Amino acid sequence: MVFPQASETLLWTAFARKVEMVEKWMELIERASTRIVGLYSEPGNLAEEVLTKLLGLSCAFWAWDGHQNCDSATYTPLYMREKTLKVMLIVVRALGDSVTTAPSDRRLWQTLRMFLVECLDVIRDFASGPATLTPSNVKFFKDASLSQSIVSVFEIKLHSPYYFDAFLLSGIEAVSQTLCLPMRSKWFFSDLLRLIPDSTRLLFDFYSSPSCLASPDLRRKLLNRVVMNVIPFYRLHPGFCGPLKALPYRLLQYQLRSPDLQDTEVKVINEAQMVISA
Repeated sequence: MVFPQASETLLWTAFARKVEMVEKWMELIERASTRIVGLYSEPGNLAEEVLTKLLGLSCAFWAWDGHQNCDSATYTPLYMREKTLKVMLIVVRALGDSVTTAPSDRRLWQTLRMFLVECLDVIRDFASGPATLTPSNVKFFKDASLSQSIVSVFEIKLHSPYYFDAFLLSGIEAVSQTLCLPMRSKWFFSDLLRLIPDSTRLLFDFYSSPSCLASPDLRRKLLNRVVMNVIPFYRLHPGFCGPLKALPYRLLQYQLRSPDLQDTEVKVINEAQMVISA
């Protein structure tokens, strides 16, 4: 499931039929993940493919949202992006709660763990490193025993800096929100908890630096989402969140430079301050 590349010259509304097809596909994945026992244990690499496709779609919808105002559409890029994250977490829950093995003889939670670790690796490598050209693609499940003919299926193409910025945000949201789920296998992910605060801080630093090529409006959205993402994680895991305490104040400092501070941005800052100060 691939979505057309975001562009200033193309209209979101021109892809209304494609958007509807993607929405129906996600509905199917959501229902199947909650109703079919052992769905991801069947022959093939369905878990790997679905996780990669959903993350790729999330990046695409963020990129479209950064290009155009599509509020008049039936399904806006922001709605589709939120839907994608919701379905991804449903798939994650199905994998994390499963006691069966994948076709490759790995436990399904191990497949999920590979995906989360690779997301964090990319975030930490690129958000903390020197400013370089953004990668053209990100490959997942590189260490898995998979046939070479299907490796390209587990690849997300980053067509522009918009996609790269969106990938980093979608990745940290997927990992941190996964670690907030009450999964049966949650203890196998406990070592990743300590990586979330530092990865989040690195991402905030990147988005607020000249290395991030996003427009001022999109940069504000990205920073806002980073802080929003902190709130549920901090509520559940306050002991790991020392590096996050300054983020609401840093966001406020950044937003005050803007002449048109939005009510929603003030609300996020206030909520984050209340949670972290509690």
